[in-house]
Amino acid sequence: MSEPGAAKLGLGTVQFGMHYGISNPGQTPEEEVREILAHAWAAGIDTLDTASAYGDSETVLGRSMQADQVFHVITKTAPTPGTEITSRGLESIERCFDRSLARLQRGHVHGILVHRAADLLGPGGDSLFGLLARLKRTGLVSLIGASVYDSSEAQQLSGRFPLDLIQLPVNVFDQRLVRDGTLERLKAAGLEVHARSVLLQGLLLMEAYQLPDQLQRFAPTVARYRREISRVGSSPIAAALGFVKGLRAIDVVLIGIASKRQLEQCLDAYSNPPALDYGRFANDEPDLIDPRRWGFLC
Repeated sequence: MSEPGAAKLGLGTVQFGMHYGISNPGQTPEEEVREILAHAWAAGIDTLDTASAYGDSETVLGRSMQADQVFHVITKTAPTPGTEITSRGLESIERCFDRSLARLQRGHVHGILVHRAADLLGPGGDSLFGLLARLKRTGLVSLIGASVYDSSEAQQLSGRFPLDLIQLPVNVFDQRLVRDGTLERLKAAGLEVHARSVLLQGLLLMEAYQLPDQLQRFAPTVARYRREISRVGSSPIAAALGFVKGLRAIDVVLIGIASKRQLEQCLDAYSNPPALDYGRFANDEPDLIDPRRWGFLC
């Protein structure tokens, strides 16, 4: 699937439980999920990323994974109200984790991530980490970590807690954590690094004219990127995956898959990265690189 030293592919499974992304048609049917998992396992993909907040994703995975498919499943803590983790909040997080195990039909998961970094960095964060550490000591999880959005969160968390795993956004347009050295520092500190949003929720696969109205002001940026891809005879998906494959500080590249056909395309693209000067496409415009700012459900 990839040469030695390159990041491995993993599956993001939010589409298995809900409609997600600006270029996907809708939630993936369960029969299709089983075909995706079978093909992924046969291709050497062994990491699945899910969360209690991903609709029915955990339930669908629990019903769809076969006994001989020993996937490394990574889930996330439930969102908590307010800005402080209280004892009641900890109880709710633990109950939700128990429900995640039940839905996944497993007695153990490979990893658990704090879904919102602010939960660890704010009041009660030490208690939350204590809960995660206990889950690890008792064998319910192997790795504990967090999902972050920027270098500030990543640096604060890695400096404060002995995390095993961190998940972060990186793609052709969003190269912030590459350029400021965050990826290399996290890797040097011994963390396992997983990259998400590598297709920017499907935007990197779209033509400029296909962008929704909220993003049309970025049509020239997308059009220029597509022209460069065409110039070297590559496809959008090969270019997007080729960028993250070449980042040696990344261990797993998570790809959101809605169909077996999409998975086949990703596997083929991942084995044929183009020669591009990716630095030319780095963009610091928050309204483009941060989907939370797009103003619609994605």
